[in-house]
Amino acid sequence: TNDGMWRVDVETGEKELLVSFADIAKTMKDEDDVSGIIADSHLYINHALSSRECSTVYFFGRGNYSGSEIYIKKPEMAIDKPFVMKSDGSGLKRVRHIGGHPEWSESESIVLGRIRNPGTENQIVKYNIISDTVDGSIGDGIAFRKTGGDLSLSPNGQMFANGWESEKYLIYHLVRLTDAEEIVSPPIYRGSYTKGNLRIDAAPRWNRIGNKLLVPGWYGERRQLNVISIENAAV
Repeated sequence: TNDGMWRVDVETGEKELLVSFADIAKTMKDEDDVSGIIADSHLYINHALSSRECSTVYFFGRGNYSGSEIYIKKPEMAIDKPFVMKSDGSGLKRVRHIGGHPEWSESESIVLGRIRNPGTENQIVKYNIISDTVDGSIGDGIAFRKTGGDLSLSPNGQMFANGWESEKYLIYHLVRLTDAEEIVSPPIYRGSYTKGNLRIDAAPRWNRIGNKLLVPGWYGERRQLNVISIENAAV
């Protein structure tokens, strides 16, 4: 009850518990695929993401199952449930699972990501956390080669990057949202670090004006950071 997600003032060091693991467990304990394993699961929080105005936090409440009565293929993620809450810890609720590493839009109520609905497998949808509805998609239905990876929306909200892994390579599908112009990057080598805690994920990050994308890779027997520069970016 005394651990979970904290808010820390980086200047003073003061901290405040926003939501506890007990709160998270209570919210999801009666769900069919959770009730039988939650007592033997170590809960943790992953991919906590604040909205642009820092009013809301989207995160995954996950559980590592250590029991022996139930066979689970991937016990370290036996529980994998998405939540949202206000930045002060109030309003905790379960929401629909948005796949990959989701991203906030410019709206405080729209999260971008993949949803497993027929016909949307290759789209990055706009999920409304308040109405629990899909309110369109990135680029008005652009078909991405692969979804469920790492996403990044530029600070000005006009450039979008969808990154994914293809064996030993990283690939980025970039979209200029002002006119749905799109381009796919050449593959970027990531070496043999394709799995485990040391793996090199796509993890794209825009600069402040949205015309350069920082991405990882492997070159010269070491990890490297690469910059993808975009001509005619919407800045």
